[in-house]
Amino acid sequence: MTKINLGIKWLLLIGAIIVFFLFILFFGQSKRQSSNGKIDLVTIGFNNNLEGKFKTELEKSFKQAGYIESGKKLLSDGFYDEAINKFNIAFKEAQTRGEKGLAIVGLSDVYERMKNYKKALEYVIIEREQYINDWAKAPVEERITYLKYANEGNYDLAVLHAQNALNAFNKLYPQFKNINGKYQERLWELKAAKDHILTLKDRSKD
Repeated sequence: MTKINLGIKWLLLIGAIIVFFLFILFFGQSKRQSSNGKIDLVTIGFNNNLEGKFKTELEKSFKQAGYIESGKKLLSDGFYDEAINKFNIAFKEAQTRGEKGLAIVGLSDVYERMKNYKKALEYVIIEREQYINDWAKAPVEERITYLKYANEGNYDLAVLHAQNALNAFNKLYPQFKNINGKYQERLWELKAAKDHILTLKDRSKD
C-alpha cells in the first residue's frame, strides 16, 4: 500500500471526526431554564436521535471508502469489469464532491488500463471540469493531452505528455516525488504500449 493510499484513508478518517464534532456543535445544543425561570443554560451533547444520525453518517463514509478501495484492488488484479462496477456504485452513493471525484478518477484509471483511451479521456475531462481545483489542474491537463494522442495512436507524443504529467504532479506534490504513484505507473504503461506497437510493426516487415 502506497503512502498516497494511506493519505486518502487518513483524510476520510479526519473527515469522519469533523462530521462528528459538527453534529455535536450544531445539533447537540439544548436549552434548559434555571430554577428561577429566567436564565437559559446551553448544554452540548447528544440529543435524542443524534447518536443514531452520527453512526449512520460514519457508516456511509466507511462504506464509501470500501467501494473505492475494492475498486482499486480489482483494478490491480485485472478484474476490469468488476472494478468499473465498484467505482460506479461509489459514484452513485457518494455524498460529497470529493467522494464523487475519487470514483471518477477510478473509472478513468480502469479504462486507461484497458487501453480504451477515448473512454478514459471522457472521465478525465469530467474530473477536470467538476472535481479538480484550479491550482491542481496542471497534471490533469497533461493527462488529457496524452490520452488524446494515445487515442490517435501517436505514442511518441503520448509518452512525452505523460512525462510532463508526472513532472507537473511532482512539482505540485514534491513529498510524493520518490513514490511510484499513478502518474508514474501510467507513464510506464504508455511506454510499454508504445514498445508493443513498435514490435508489431517490426514483425510485419519480416
